[in-house]
Amino acid sequence: MRKIFVGIALSLAAAACGSSSSGPSRPGGIDDVIIAELTDGEIQDVCNYTVDIEDGPADVLCSDGTSVHVFSFSECVDALSGLTTTCDATAGDYMDCSEDHEVNECDDTSIACENTFNTDCL
Repeated sequence: MRKIFVGIALSLAAAACGSSSSGPSRPGGIDDVIIAELTDGEIQDVCNYTVDIEDGPADVLCSDGTSVHVFSFSECVDALSGLTTTCDATAGDYMDCSEDHEVNECDDTSIACENTFNTDCL
């Protein structure tokens, strides 16, 4: 009887621990903050989130023959840390674009991606 109880207890504990994981959590409270004004910690949070949802780093070959490079964590941090205030893209724009890329890595036509990848930004 004891072996059955321990087995059930372990199964319930494993199920409880594993059931809450549904992927990375989007950093909260910074969607409207311009990327150049993020703290180092906020940039790291954004990069952890976006690299995770886009399965970076990677190089993706698109159907039109072009390729897209998905940042590694360090590439993301370097890119976002290097932006100046002439880039008015927000953390929300960047994360929204990454979420769009999660569906189709080769599509930069969303408003969020256009805001992030304009000539003043990346």
